[in-house]
Amino acid sequence: MKSIRTRSGHAIELNDSLSSLGITIKDRKGNYIHINSYEDSIVVNAEKDITFNAGETFTVNCKNANILAQESINMSAEENISSISGEDTTIQAGRSLTEMASESYTLSANDSNVQVSNSHNVQASTISETAEKVNIDSTIEDMDLSSPKRVNIQSSDKINLF
Repeated sequence: MKSIRTRSGHAIELNDSLSSLGITIKDRKGNYIHINSYEDSIVVNAEKDITFNAGETFTVNCKNANILAQESINMSAEENISSISGEDTTIQAGRSLTEMASESYTLSANDSNVQVSNSHNVQASTISETAEKVNIDSTIEDMDLSSPKRVNIQSSDKINLF
């Protein structure tokens, strides 16, 4: 192994031994970059922060990517954020999940299932639902329809009141 060391403790180490082939650049505080030529990997370690700055585009290409944080992950863009997967996408929250849009929200799927354990509330100035067949079931209690004005029921055929 060949190395260059400064009096303050900074070092560049060049290791040519077969089992630990690589290059390490480190400072006296424990920050380092290690190029492991034996395992074809690179490790960057900082005791505090790492910042990448790009004047244009920052691209990461890999087979798999993992981002792990002990506290928070924050993403923001002044314009758009896109997330696309070729197969499945899962979003899971330990407590609450909030989705907000200042203008419109669109959900498009072949099938959609919503399961809520306690209560489900929808508030809007107008609610419209259209389907070839509609079933609304109350499995235990009464079903109430209320309006400060009329409740209109229309059918091109018969209306059955049981």
